[in-house]
Order: sequence, then structure tokens, then C-alpha cells
Amino acid sequence: MNGRLQMMKRILETTSATYQVILISSLIWVVILLAQMLGDAMDVTSFVLEYLALPADLRDFTLRPWTLLTHSFIHVHAGHLLVNLLGLYAFGVLFESQVGRRKWWIVYFLGSIMGAVFYWLSIQWYPFVNHFLLGNSASTMCIVGAMVALDRKRKISLWGVVILEVMWLAILFVLIDLIGVRQGWNIGGHFAHWGGLLAGYLVMKWWTLDHGISPGTQHRRPKTDEQFNTERAQKEKKLNAILDKIGRSGFDSLSASEKKFLEEQSQQ
Repeated sequence: MNGRLQMMKRILETTSATYQVILISSLIWVVILLAQMLGDAMDVTSFVLEYLALPADLRDFTLRPWTLLTHSFIHVHAGHLLVNLLGLYAFGVLFESQVGRRKWWIVYFLGSIMGAVFYWLSIQWYPFVNHFLLGNSASTMCIVGAMVALDRKRKISLWGVVILEVMWLAILFVLIDLIGVRQGWNIGGHFAHWGGLLAGYLVMKWWTLDHGISPGTQHRRPKTDEQFNTERAQKEKKLNAILDKIGRSGFDSLSASEKKFLEEQSQQ
């Protein structure tokens, strides 16, 4: 039992942060879907929005401050979930390989927080915006902004359909948001995107310029998607072999090099 628990702990520690968010968001959506199917769908949706999504009214927020973070993992519609997770995957995996897991999480939650701030600001100009904010698109936009600051000419492949420099993708997203605000579509959400994008750009500039902090592997020559996927597959194969060994013989059976590899993976 202890070996299995230790193995599960190691798996969690070494799993990509991007995949962790995708898994958590998907599981939460499945739970919501099952609750809607087994109970009253409208009541379940109302409960989720009221207690897990970010409210537009600051007085309501003071009663549910945890929504500042929980809202970025919540989706109640399959289409919303799919679009957001595809976007997160397209940018999150590559960004995490450049800066590491710790900075990835900082940027993700910064996007969640600054998205909320800009959402509340939007109410000052558009008082009839959405009553709740939910989804991780502001966090994804924060990652996009950080990637622009890190290397604006970095080419991004969007699911093998579109390949553009990250700066032009950011500009395209801003234009889409401008059209959305102009047409009155999801105004609060579009403002949240801008908050995330700006926050990501500024924090990465602060890390790399003002304090001279190296963002992980920025000093290295950028890897192609094929190189990154190959290296990742090799690491996962080695990791799975080590985890299998832990499951069979326990953690103490590992060699010094295997323990060092696990430690390195847990710190990324």
C-alpha cells in the first residue's frame, strides 16, 4: 500500500502542470455533468455558478473569496471546456518546457487573478456584463503574454492547422476580443483576456529584465515541436520504468541516478 501511495505521489509530482489543469478541469466538468443528469440541471448549474464561479458583485465575492481561484477550473458547457483546454494545451506545454513548472503555475494563477480584476473593471463601463466569470481562458492568455515577452518570434503550431509567431497570435486574439466587446458578446470575458495577456507580458519582462532572472531554458536554442515531443516521450518512458520499479520493490530499490532523475522531474 505504501509503495502504491508513494508511486501515485511521484506521478503527481512529475506530471506536467498543463496536463494537471486539463485533468482537473475535465474531472470537475464530468462531476457537474453527472450531477446535472441525476438531478435538476438548472439547479446544479445555478449552484456551480453561485459557489464556484467569480461573481460580478464584489459584495458577493467577499462572502466567497475562494472563487478568485476556483473560477479558472470551472466550465459548465462542453464547448467552452473544449475550446479552453485546446488553447491551454497549444500554449501551455511549450511554455512549461521553457520556464519550468513553478513559473508556469505563477503565470497561470496570475492570469486568473488579473482576469478577475479586469472583469470587475469592465463593469464600470458595461454594467450589464455577465453575472459570473468562469473558465481558464484568462490564464491561457496570461501564458500567451508571457511567451510574447519571452520570445515574440517563437512560432506556435495550433493543432497543426495554423503556424504563426506568438506575437501575431496575441494580436489576433486582441482583435477578436475587440470585436466581441463591440458586438456585446461576453464582454466581461474579453476584458479578462486582456488582463491576463497584460499581466503575463509584464511579469515575464520583470523576471527577465528588471531582476535578471533566467526563465528556465530561455538561454538555450528553442526546440522544435518534434524535438520537444521526442525528448518528452523519452523522459516519460524512463519515468514509467522507474515508477514500475517502485511499485514492485519500493522506493529504496532505486539507484542513486534513478532517485536523482525523479528529484529533477519533481522540480520542473
